[in-house]
Amino acid sequence: MTDIETIIYKNDNTLVWVEILFKPNEERKTFVYTVKHKRGGTVDILGYVKWYGAWRQYVFMPVDATLWNDSCLQGIVDYLQKINKEHRSKRGKG
Repeated sequence: MTDIETIIYKNDNTLVWVEILFKPNEERKTFVYTVKHKRGGTVDILGYVKWYGAWRQYVFMPVDATLWNDSCLQGIVDYLQKINKEHRSKRGKG
């Protein structure tokens, strides 16, 4: 059994080639998600989704020199909206 949860985002039945990996860490108050791209058997890290305290929300932090198209960016936007909404509802601010 692994402690990494793989989420493959689907946008209106269109597969977005982004995987979002979640690894629980009991020492943190918030979560860190790794965003990866699978391509021909290789996996590349594209960035991270992390809590940004100054804005009080999860944000996407891309790795330098990565390229994004509109469907992959929309996948990230939709995912951020989902986890920010979940975070607010857990805190009683939803």
